[in-house]
Amino acid sequence: MNITTSGREEASALYQGLVASHPELFTDGYGITYITDPERIREYERMTGEHLGVLYQKGLYEVFVVDLIKQDEVLKIQGRIILPYNGVIIVPKIGNKFVLEDQYRSQVCAKHLAFPRGHCEAGSKPEQDAAREIEEELKGAKLTNIQYLGKTYPETHSDAWYCSIFMGDVEGLAYDGNTIKQDGYEGIENLVLLSADEIDAFIAEGKIDCGYTLAAWAQYRAKFPK
Repeated sequence: MNITTSGREEASALYQGLVASHPELFTDGYGITYITDPERIREYERMTGEHLGVLYQKGLYEVFVVDLIKQDEVLKIQGRIILPYNGVIIVPKIGNKFVLEDQYRSQVCAKHLAFPRGHCEAGSKPEQDAAREIEEELKGAKLTNIQYLGKTYPETHSDAWYCSIFMGDVEGLAYDGNTIKQDGYEGIENLVLLSADEIDAFIAEGKIDCGYTLAAWAQYRAKFPK
């Protein structure tokens, strides 16, 4: 299924496949129990008219799910977005400068200065995904000396996924000055090179407000303080 709204049978089949492939996303805890039995789910749908399961899927990367859960002995539903293969954020360096993308994000109708990020691929290691994102978004540049910094859950209320955070050195990127004109790939108009102190100042001034970037920078600063 690709970018489509599913019918009830398809929604149920896809949901059961997700339960089987990613059981860690349906773990009971803190008084909440996931009801994954197809018959119990169908019974709840018949009683309430609700539509449960995988209701929307964009390729392999974004899945909108409506679960049936039991909380405090009461049956209820919850909606969440699952990215089964999680994601990566990269803190890329050239010398003593860091590379940020000046990128338009259509979801919020605004431009942001942000570190590169992207989805992970099935069967790929996160550090490989980090290197691939740099190559794709920085016109063939290579990410070397890759170092794991930590991870962050971007949104814990409605999203079920996390991003691994890496830093590394960028090689093969031609630049002159602190701004590099890009071709608009994925809305990236420019690459901006900033020192660590400049990033701190931009954050203090509200010029960097991307949550992914703030989380990655917090991990970086925790390991490499001033």
